[in-house]
Amino acid sequence: MKEIQIEELRELQMQILDYVDVFCRKHDIKYTISGGTLLGAVRHGGYIPWDDDMDIQMLRNDYNKFTILWNKNKSEHPYELLNIESGKNMGYPFGKVHNPKTITVIDGLERTGVYIDVFPIDEVLDEEDFRTRHIKVLNYYKQRALVFLKMKKKNGILSWKQRLLLLIHPEPTKTFNEIADEINSIAKLYSDKPQKWVFEMVAGTQCKLPIPRNVFEHFSDIKFEKRVYMSVEDYDQYLTLTFGDYMKPPAKKDRHVHLFHAYWK
Repeated sequence: MKEIQIEELRELQMQILDYVDVFCRKHDIKYTISGGTLLGAVRHGGYIPWDDDMDIQMLRNDYNKFTILWNKNKSEHPYELLNIESGKNMGYPFGKVHNPKTITVIDGLERTGVYIDVFPIDEVLDEEDFRTRHIKVLNYYKQRALVFLKMKKKNGILSWKQRLLLLIHPEPTKTFNEIADEINSIAKLYSDKPQKWVFEMVAGTQCKLPIPRNVFEHFSDIKFEKRVYMSVEDYDQYLTLTFGDYMKPPAKKDRHVHLFHAYWK
């Protein structure tokens, strides 16, 4: 297999988002580039120099609409949507739109093709509700990490440190998909009606506070590299609640880098 280098990887990711952007605008689905992708757009005009992925977010209703409309004519798309609602989620409690002509390898295990992440945003009652459910999701992600080690053990590619972790912690009995279902159930607990707050609950990301729902009610275009994508208008509040002093780059030791390789099939 031919390995995909970083510049080509980024171009493939942006091509996926180009397609998703056109699809969302056609069907009046609101999304925002999010996480490090939005931070990169604001602070760097595109990718964070040490980053290699793309994220978008949608309120749960838009996420459901996106899934339903995408799957109505899924054979016509050059890309594939993987999520619980589509019945093919690869063990993730959120969505991935990936290029099926490619593949990514994480720690020796083959996963999806080159992708962008699509995160649903879920309703949160208050700060106490946020913290209680967020802790539950983080604990499920710890179980998920152990399942990954269990898969590596089966393939005989564990390091001695990873073997030690499996000795310290009992091997989980649940599968990736079962854990994803549990996380999704926690995230959608109050999805029946709008609340004051929302959060990307399914991702298990660190965040000090939930985000006011009205942040996800107003959108505008934002430049990313030489493209234009959708963003929440009040990205300052979003980025501050997510990253703190977001215009100050982190120390090198704190820079998050995805350690995976991508290949053409």
